[in-house]
Amino acid sequence: MRSLYRHKANEMVTVIGGQPTLEFKLWLQKTAHLTDQQFAQGVAMMERQEMDARKTGDETWPPSYAGFIGLATMSTKPRSTVTALPAPTDKRLAAERLAQIREILH
Repeated sequence: MRSLYRHKANEMVTVIGGQPTLEFKLWLQKTAHLTDQQFAQGVAMMERQEMDARKTGDETWPPSYAGFIGLATMSTKPRSTVTALPAPTDKRLAAERLAQIREILH
């Protein structure tokens, strides 16, 4: 994150006197349950946010541990209220089945 948010590097103190800061330890503890894939997604989402902000001149900050967990675990699939239509049926097969049903009924 220091590389991504280098303009905020002074805000990201992780070690003081050779020891991890309490904030850094907390961040590590709270994100320890994330899978490698989730962690990678979180980093990719931070990069995306930073790129988008640069395009518009907005300012971004490194996320809190809770914000990072949200980025790492959010669904990246498109959300839609539209239900997909069923697959088209084979008209020949449908006609055969209809003929079979008619035979049974007669």
